[in-house]
Amino acid sequence: MRRLHLAFSLLYLIIVMSTLFSGVVFFEPSVFYHGKTNFSAHVSQNYGYAVVNIPLRFPFMPTDFLLSISGVDKKDRTLTKSIIFVESSMNAHAYSYLGAAGLMQLMPKTAEILGVSNRFNPFENVKGGYKYLKDLEKQFNNQDKAIAAYHFGPGNVSRYGIVGAGKTYLDKVRNTEEKIKEGQIKASMIYDTAWLSLRGGFKEEAAVFNVSFLAQPFGVLMFGINAGIDISKEQLGVLSLGVGLSLSERNNILGCMDLISRDAGVILWTELWNFPFQIGWDNGAVLTTRYKINGFTISGGFYGGVPVFELGSSYRDINVYAGWNETLYLRLEVGY
Repeated sequence: MRRLHLAFSLLYLIIVMSTLFSGVVFFEPSVFYHGKTNFSAHVSQNYGYAVVNIPLRFPFMPTDFLLSISGVDKKDRTLTKSIIFVESSMNAHAYSYLGAAGLMQLMPKTAEILGVSNRFNPFENVKGGYKYLKDLEKQFNNQDKAIAAYHFGPGNVSRYGIVGAGKTYLDKVRNTEEKIKEGQIKASMIYDTAWLSLRGGFKEEAAVFNVSFLAQPFGVLMFGINAGIDISKEQLGVLSLGVGLSLSERNNILGCMDLISRDAGVILWTELWNFPFQIGWDNGAVLTTRYKINGFTISGGFYGGVPVFELGSSYRDINVYAGWNETLYLRLEVGY
């Protein structure tokens, strides 16, 4: 997989001479839901572009402050720090290809049961994860079994005891706990991740290179700034700002404006009848939806007033798409 990532890095460097946006909105909430550097390339008859999104980790808030606000009992704070360190390396935007997210790596179903609507909100995530740990303690009346069950699953621990992956996880958490107490591991600071997005592409004789800086503090607010240079004309072509709000992982609203052209767009991402929708305006009406089944994705609708359709397939952190957006295209994404 490392060689594959390197290959696509080289591919990006070859064609990263510009980018193409279909409208003013230059990012979407899903950019924050990745665990590491990710790449994509898009090729059609008349144009092509490539994108690399690079995570930028930075210190965000003291761990003790977060644990206090999230209701973690003082006697459990070192243990909770240990679990956070093992699960996410103290990164509030940690994400695994299996779908676990946030500081305590909650899976979607677990988060739903715990009432956590936004796993990237550090306060929600820790409050939910700590509640889950305490519920497991009550269930087993044994802290070691609760810790093992946090990773291995309560059903497996009830059936087999502390064995296999459960024992490995318990040992790792307890060893980390001791090292935190002894000062060998620093767990005093929570970190977060912003993203540097580099986009490059061409359309007929035009070539543009774009750089965007994107952040989602507390998993709630969204900010972005995008600058695009028209290489063909050697001048600034785009200077955009974006501001949005994540009410939950499924409900987001984002507005963007190009400060040069004064064009603006606004998109709402929401869920209706158990289907994800994009609704809004971006150089024309936007209404799209998506359906996933057994590793395949079908999406379609209108974007910028233009009919769009896409069929995709995924395996782990590789996604391949074919679609129509005024012309046939192929798109490849690598990285979760």
